[in-house]
Amino acid sequence: YDSFDVEIQSNYNDDSMDILVSESQCREYSFSSYLCHPQLANNELSGPILMFMLISYLEKYYPEIRNKCNFMIWPETIGAIAYQYIENNISEKHFILTCVGHKNIDLTLLEDKYKTSRLQRVFESNLISNKIKYRLLPFNNRASDERQLYFGNNEREVTSLMANPYKPYP
Repeated sequence: YDSFDVEIQSNYNDDSMDILVSESQCREYSFSSYLCHPQLANNELSGPILMFMLISYLEKYYPEIRNKCNFMIWPETIGAIAYQYIENNISEKHFILTCVGHKNIDLTLLEDKYKTSRLQRVFESNLISNKIKYRLLPFNNRASDERQLYFGNNEREVTSLMANPYKPYP
């Protein structure tokens, strides 16, 4: 197994907990997953596990691509909000890994808000070329961190990969 070093800096007082994000470079791509309800392994454990597998794969076979990526794990919703507040230089192409823990279920991509995401097209192209079945959900089916990552007047590309999608909010 590969090992990973993680540094988390935090301060706690009676009113709040401040999370200090260590220096990160604005890289071409960012990937995130979240932890919110640890007992729900499908969406809370499968995304981070897939992310660590992706990191290992990229470091081994494509280090030049790995160096263009940021990988983040945060609490759902509030983590994405806090990251945007703390780090204004979040990459313009963001990919969310969530709910990927099911076998024998076609993958699902959540469509980018602007329907022009290069990242989405790259993933679709790879899924097609590898003959992996998938379905594309329209952006109005959003329900997770993509809502927060589109907050404000930004033109960030955000695509989510899932096996078993979460239920959308109205």
